[in-house]
Amino acid sequence: MKFIASVAIAATAVAAVTAQTIAINDPNVGTTWKAGADNYLRWSGSCKTLGPLSKNVTVSLMKGPADRIGFVAKLGTIDCSSETAVNAMMKIAADQTPGKYSLEIGTNPVSYSPIFDIVNPAAVVPSSAPQPETTTPAQPQKDTSGAGALAASSMVAAAGLAVAALQFVL
Repeated sequence: MKFIASVAIAATAVAAVTAQTIAINDPNVGTTWKAGADNYLRWSGSCKTLGPLSKNVTVSLMKGPADRIGFVAKLGTIDCSSETAVNAMMKIAADQTPGKYSLEIGTNPVSYSPIFDIVNPAAVVPSSAPQPETTTPAQPQKDTSGAGALAASSMVAAAGLAVAALQFVL
């Protein structure tokens, strides 16, 4: 029985060493990265248990909810073999769509950053719903000068004079 307990403890210790992740400290909630610029990535811990692979760990930009997160772009690689070199600069593509994103760092198991924002001042952001073009039919213009009313009154007066003259003749 002692042998089985010893093997279980040893297996747990090996699993703990090989399943090491790093904690991503920046970007964090509330952080904003800018498209087309170098942005600061910072982590704590190391992934030296990955051996030689720890010197070339992939950093990917991800988007979507936690249950359906999707790959957007590979940003580069980091060397996470040391506990003292714990930062790097990551460049976001200049044409990256603004929005909420996270990072995935290819450790074993994979490490994820908190969700952060990417802004892109050069991007044209469509409105939430396209607005149809509206055209207003041409409305007749009202004559506000009084000339129209004067002309109508003059015509009525002229017609009245004509009727009166016709009665006089008859």
